Amino acid sequence: MATRDAPAAVLEALVAYFAAAIPSIAVLRGWPETDTALDLAARPVLAVMQAGAVEDNGNQVGSLGRVSSTTMRYRTGLVSIPLQLDLWAGTREGMDAAVLAVEAALSNDLPWRPYLYLTATAYDAQPFALI
Repeated sequence: MATRDAPAAVLEALVAYFAAAIPSIAVLRGWPETDTALDLAARPVLAVMQAGAVEDNGNQVGSLGRVSSTTMRYRTGLVSIPLQLDLWAGTREGMDAAVLAVEAALSNDLPWRPYLYLTATAYDAQPFALI
């Protein structure tokens, strides 16, 4: 059973993923502080944040059938977490390259299932599919 806040776990996993997948971009959780100077000439900055209320669409329990004396069960759930990505760059060319890098990183799953698939180890190693 998950013990962490799902939106916080998703944001942390997404920030860590972007930082590893696109090292040419500085990744922040939320907007930078107002007194923080961004060196956009050095590299673009991507801010990842929650952008609204979480919608819990419930969960379902299913059965994989009986294995010896135990019935294997699984639980699936759908939680909608609105996210916002803000991207800053020093030049138009830098912005274009950063947008392409973020767009490519957002589709790391199978070609016929084009969405971002993450596993958050800090959330009981449960996978997240960001659609």
